[in-house]
Amino acid sequence: MEPMIAVRAFVSPLLMVLFCIVSPPRAQSPPSSATPLSRFIDRFYDEKFAFAPSAATDAGIHLYDNHLEDFSRGAIRKRIASLKAAAVTLSELRSARLSADDQIDAQLIDNAIKAELLDLEKIKSWGRSPFSYINACSNGLGLLIKRDFAPASARLKSVISRMAEVPKVLASQKTNLVNPPPEFIELGLPMIEGFEEFLKSTLDTWARGAGANNAELLRLFEAANKKLIPIVHQHVTWMRTQLDNLRARPKSKQGSFVLGVETFARKLLYEEMIDIPISRLLELGNLALKRDRQQFVETAKLVDPTSSAKTVARKLGDNHPPAYKLIAEAQAIVSEVKQFTIDHHIATIPSENLPVVAETPSYAKDGSFATLISPGVFEDKIEGAFYYITLPDPGLSAAGREQYLRAFNRPVLYNTTVHETIPGHYMQYLYEKYPKTKARRLAVANSTVEGWAHYAEQMMVEEGFRDHDPKMHLGQLSDALLRDCRVIVSIGVHTQGMTIAQGARIFEDRCLQEPSVAKAEAMRVVDDPTDLYYTIGKLEIYKLRADYQKLRGNSALYRSFTTPSSVRVECR
Repeated sequence: MEPMIAVRAFVSPLLMVLFCIVSPPRAQSPPSSATPLSRFIDRFYDEKFAFAPSAATDAGIHLYDNHLEDFSRGAIRKRIASLKAAAVTLSELRSARLSADDQIDAQLIDNAIKAELLDLEKIKSWGRSPFSYINACSNGLGLLIKRDFAPASARLKSVISRMAEVPKVLASQKTNLVNPPPEFIELGLPMIEGFEEFLKSTLDTWARGAGANNAELLRLFEAANKKLIPIVHQHVTWMRTQLDNLRARPKSKQGSFVLGVETFARKLLYEEMIDIPISRLLELGNLALKRDRQQFVETAKLVDPTSSAKTVARKLGDNHPPAYKLIAEAQAIVSEVKQFTIDHHIATIPSENLPVVAETPSYAKDGSFATLISPGVFEDKIEGAFYYITLPDPGLSAAGREQYLRAFNRPVLYNTTVHETIPGHYMQYLYEKYPKTKARRLAVANSTVEGWAHYAEQMMVEEGFRDHDPKMHLGQLSDALLRDCRVIVSIGVHTQGMTIAQGARIFEDRCLQEPSVAKAEAMRVVDDPTDLYYTIGKLEIYKLRADYQKLRGNSALYRSFTTPSSVRVECR
């Protein structure tokens, strides 16, 4: 497979080259501050993490664990000024002769500055969406309890400090949001409701264990939580009322979440380093959809030649584990994909450990069925990752429970496990600490992160995982169709006037999704406008692979990205 898509200097696949080829699994010294640029980058991230304390905790930097984000308009203005000053300094540094390594790091920071300024000044998500406010609260507390980077009692002290700042964050949301699009509030309402439940249950249970030997600390927590829960409940009520009021307005008077062509293109350029024209991206999405749908139909015939492709796909749902066996089956699949990866020389796995498969804790539930949770890149006291699977809500009816579990049919569960663990996200986690500079360790491009995991799904099928079982292939293609339609719908909604209802119809008709899934998928573009990075990232990696094969002069079946003989890291 060789999609026609350009790979440019400094685009996200370059980070994948670093992941696959350059970085050997060895102990890594702290990032150096030996050059003016690296010292500037240290200052840049110091200022960034002071502005975004929960992001610092996520990265494994614990200088700001007692604080949450300050979303006051004064703080936002100050951050904009800081970013503009950083842009000037960076431009001056880049006017000097930089080493090749420094050129790469400078480009990464330049894009980070532009991306954040685009959001703060042009998109103004802080004035339109509740997501960043609620995420700061839920992640700010959740990260402290789910990572054992310090004694539980020490982390509980930070929890109490952050709880005291939650009301200020929620007050800023009320002040800053002016005529927000109702779709934003609709998606944000379950998030704040989940945060309220988190305070009542998960956080309370954890704190009682963390403070079991410290009565005074536990008393402080109980007082803080007793005070906070009614405040959050009032915020839930306010958001419900706000949503009703926004929906009652004429459509022409409602705020819009649509980015528009220019902003959409700039967001892709700065965050993903994708400079392909939007018309070409749409063409690539349609070509991928056409190709994957044709394979889907052909593969369905191998499974059942008497039924339609959609019927065959629906029947896959019949073959799913019961809820009480789902975690154990997923853990067994992790071992299986690891062994296949080793036996077929797909990648060097620099660890004997496997991620722990567990039920998604309430504080980590974000609507996803499965996710990989790993320590931040600068955590030095904890390691290992969790492959979380969200089990059906016990309150579901028998029919609802069955419908939920059908999404965990075994072919899809295998594909999801490849994506989340090996050689997908868990492999990325094992290698993410090896890049030698802070800029590269902290840089994130979803076209690399999700593009790689999506590439891994298809590559494993091509390599014969599960003995070329057509059902396994059908599960992989079902997910591929979903990602292909995200390209079409994200571009359509944000640049071509497509409605959410029209987008849902595309998911249902062209990508063969059930109506409930189709609506949820169409709504993703509200929260994640550039959600085309799965397919586009996968295509970039396939093109990079083909280019590497051509460079090596190997016309045979592509076997691997191969490092110099002195570095034993391989990655197909």
